[in-house]
Amino acid sequence: MLIGEMAAASGLSKDTIRFYEKIGLIRAGDRIAGSRRYKEFSEQTLGRLDLIQKAKRLGFTLNEIKQTLDSWQNGALSVVEKVQIIEEKMSDIARQISELEGIKDYLNSKRVFLKKTA
Repeated sequence: MLIGEMAAASGLSKDTIRFYEKIGLIRAGDRIAGSRRYKEFSEQTLGRLDLIQKAKRLGFTLNEIKQTLDSWQNGALSVVEKVQIIEEKMSDIARQISELEGIKDYLNSKRVFLKKTA
């Protein structure tokens, strides 16, 4: 799959895909056509891009995603370590939810106050 096809299939821009390749999150093979060289991506790369986007939405940084995927794939992490990574991220998410609930409560109290004074 060429980069334009990958962009269309993933919903990401070509620049984002190029950046992810540059930092090593994804890999592409070279395809030669005449005097031109094209980057060709596999179907597996599409799945990896989906995983990267989900991880970003969960609050992982690109560096965390790269380190985790590399370690996950090369067998450097035990099952216990994988579970620990997941649990730490779940704890971070719970903290963020709590903070957002506090902000929501604050805004709601301001809205109630403003409605009473209107």
